Amino acid sequence: MSLFGFHYRKLLRCALIACVIQPGFSTHGHAQEAGFVEPAILACEATVERHTSENYRRLATKSLELFQKIYTGEPIPLDAPFTLTGIAAEWDRTVADLSKPVVPDKGQYQAWADMIELARDQSALYRERLAAVQEQDPATLRDRFKPGKWREMPDLSPIWLRDTVCSSITF
Repeated sequence: MSLFGFHYRKLLRCALIACVIQPGFSTHGHAQEAGFVEPAILACEATVERHTSENYRRLATKSLELFQKIYTGEPIPLDAPFTLTGIAAEWDRTVADLSKPVVPDKGQYQAWADMIELARDQSALYRERLAAVQEQDPATLRDRFKPGKWREMPDLSPIWLRDTVCSSITF
């Protein structure tokens, strides 16, 4: 593990500790919530670690380059399907990770369900883009690669995750 990786994991662990002992959070009388918070942070930690990896950054850069090539009419790189498949697979892993924590009460935990839905939407978006690349129809390509609107992170404060690594996942 690199020195950066070591310090990054140490920082993530501190975020976990800060969440569990943040003011206003007590595990007394909140066993279900305490049983959710730690697995949720670990799921977010795994996601952020992958999203900051060299491999994912390379895929994201290639995806942006592909976006630019489609809009300038340049030829689509031969590795475009690999790039889009890799990003979609990463979002599938994110959905799987975020789905692991047991959610005690669906109403209170809507923000968590919203995060999972955002990750599913990202996976679907890249799969649609992959299909468009394989189809090679210029109109379909422009439609599937048009800039999307910014997806805002749900408010995680009701489920004790606002000031944690979970807030750093971008959609």
